[in-house]
Amino acid sequence: METVLFDLHVLLSGPFVLRNDEDWFRILIPDLMDTHYKPGFTASNNAAELDNGVWTVSFDKQKKRDPRDPVNTDGTPLDMFCWPRTQNSSAFATVRLPTPDCVYGLSPANAEISSDTDTLDDPPNYTYATKVVLIYESVDLSSVKIFPTPDWHSPQDKPDLVPLGSAAQLLLDMQPIVVPTSEDHAMMAYRNMAKMVGVNRFMRQGSAMSNIDLNLERAKYNDCGAALMLVSPPPPPQQ
Repeated sequence: METVLFDLHVLLSGPFVLRNDEDWFRILIPDLMDTHYKPGFTASNNAAELDNGVWTVSFDKQKKRDPRDPVNTDGTPLDMFCWPRTQNSSAFATVRLPTPDCVYGLSPANAEISSDTDTLDDPPNYTYATKVVLIYESVDLSSVKIFPTPDWHSPQDKPDLVPLGSAAQLLLDMQPIVVPTSEDHAMMAYRNMAKMVGVNRFMRQGSAMSNIDLNLERAKYNDCGAALMLVSPPPPPQQ
């Protein structure tokens, strides 16, 4: 049954890999269960309840997508690259959604990212988003699927994917067990994210932990400081 919701914001708070393919947009959740709580969801139409300021996000709906980008992005940049889809994903779970109208980066932190994968260049930008909002102007909620079905702590932990008024938020949260986390923790999380999509990629934060202007947002829904990845398949060869 189709359940169309207008103006949905999906807030991602944790070390996630966003995978944009031709068929679906996927959120890959790495297996970090020894250092992070199991992913939890909260649905709300009240911005104050989530205490993250996501409703203050203003993105340019007229902005033209850069043809080099897999989706329309705005805000703080993500670590973006092209890589073929892996056959055997080591993801703890995958959330499958339609492609959002905009991927908006939040909570910037400076980081140095390098790669020893031959076909991947080291990115030139050293400020990355550690949280992301997926913005939908209209979405069919019945198309949102989670594989495998997580073992929810209680029925209240499972998101109620129904319209919550004229607009709604859905929070996917993967908090570290101990906060504030260290640079070593963020490096470990990022390394596991890279392995999950089959690349050798490394991150160090340098002054991000000590520079108050570049430090992570220490809010109710904290993240671990790993830069989020946006991965897309390589473009087809030109004829």
